[in-house]
Amino acid sequence: MTESRLVRQFAHTLRHERERAGLTQQALAARAGLSQAAVARIERGDRLPSLTTAERLLTALDRQLRIEVEPLDDHLDAALDTTAGTGGSAG
Repeated sequence: MTESRLVRQFAHTLRHERERAGLTQQALAARAGLSQAAVARIERGDRLPSLTTAERLLTALDRQLRIEVEPLDDHLDAALDTTAGTGGSAG
């Protein structure tokens, strides 16, 4: 299994959106023009799809991909602020 945060996030998001839509992996694969095995590998986090494949999968779920850039480890700073109860904003 690939140990990338991006791979894990995409895998989780894809599965969540597929389940929210009430689709099986097979149904999503058919809509996106992929095999069920490919969808399963992506959802398990065994591989990160190309941007084209990610777009096909999300389009089949009536969703779109949004990409954001943040400072490295910014998500950790936000988690620490939340845990400390500071909220991360100046008062």
